[in-house]
Amino acid sequence: PRFALKRNEYTQMKRIHGLVLVVAALAAIIAAANEYGAINFDGLKSANAGALLLGALFTALVIERAVEVVANNRFAVKEFKATQSINTARQAVTIAEGALKHEAELRLADASSPSAAPLVTQKAGVMVDLRENLKDARTELNRTKSNARPEIEVIRHQKQTFAATFATVLGALAAIAGVRILGQFVEGEIVEQFAVGSFQLNLFFFADIVLTALLLAGGADGIHGLTKDFYGKRKD
Repeated sequence: PRFALKRNEYTQMKRIHGLVLVVAALAAIIAAANEYGAINFDGLKSANAGALLLGALFTALVIERAVEVVANNRFAVKEFKATQSINTARQAVTIAEGALKHEAELRLADASSPSAAPLVTQKAGVMVDLRENLKDARTELNRTKSNARPEIEVIRHQKQTFAATFATVLGALAAIAGVRILGQFVEGEIVEQFAVGSFQLNLFFFADIVLTALLLAGGADGIHGLTKDFYGKRKD
């Protein structure tokens, strides 16, 4: 049954990929039939990509911080409940370690006095008990971590999904508001090249908004990597 399930998933993926290829081919045919021209990116060759993308970089940083604050507040209670038992068990280990260390220090102080030899012998049993307590506390901590791990993983996945979705929404809002990536390099030329209100021009603006939204959702590292790769390819 498991093999059959994987085979069905593979077949479904092949159908989706085939459908995507068909749609892409139809879109290309429609574009060619309507004589959609190529966009001139000559401005990109001499443009300072880093300077032009500073606005997008700053926007991505703002989005990152906003998403972090909202996601932390959104899942703070869930994370606290999921890790509460682990924190309690960890505190028990800390207490047991402190008790053992304190008793060892007292025993060392007593051992320095010859008259305290009987007391040192008496405390040997106490040390054994404290070591056993510490061992039990550590075992309980490991067991608690193991039991809580599935729930923690679910919360982590939910938090990542929420953060990615929220970042995409904020990125889309910023792009709609005017923060663009491609448009900065070709907006003047493309407006002159295509009639205002034409479908191809509107399609370019739509694509620019979508690409910018996804890039902003990826965070500042994505934009920094984009400029780094761009200048690296130019040097090559």
